[in-house]
Amino acid sequence: MVHAWDIILKFYSLKMGHEYNAAPARKLSQSFGLDLSGSSSGNKQSLLATIGQIIGSHSQYKRSADAKFKAFICSGLNKQKLIHWLRLILRNQTILETFYSPWSYVSKTGFDDGFKTLERLNMFVFDLQVIRASPNLKTQRV
Repeated sequence: MVHAWDIILKFYSLKMGHEYNAAPARKLSQSFGLDLSGSSSGNKQSLLATIGQIIGSHSQYKRSADAKFKAFICSGLNKQKLIHWLRLILRNQTILETFYSPWSYVSKTGFDDGFKTLERLNMFVFDLQVIRASPNLKTQRV
């Protein structure tokens, strides 16, 4: 079975997300606490930056794929970019060929009905917790 997070990681790999996030300008902005993945940047850049942040923040605590996927969804809802990000991922030809059968719902419809349903969430402003405190670390604050 393939986990949804595995599909996101494949997209991150295909788009050279690690290289994007390791670029000197990105590292410099992170060291000064600047968010270059805000609304002024493109959806692809904000997606790659968010995936990189999730990988970095969740890997140190050995979080599960479920926890990483939940963080991805929460980040997308908080930034009101979830639909844009999912479109980028689910319309990528390599992703479709690798993970979906030609007769699957995603391959046949492009997940358009799903996107229409998710668009209703855009009327809400979310402030969801992306990184959950580790149950083993009592002093960790988020």
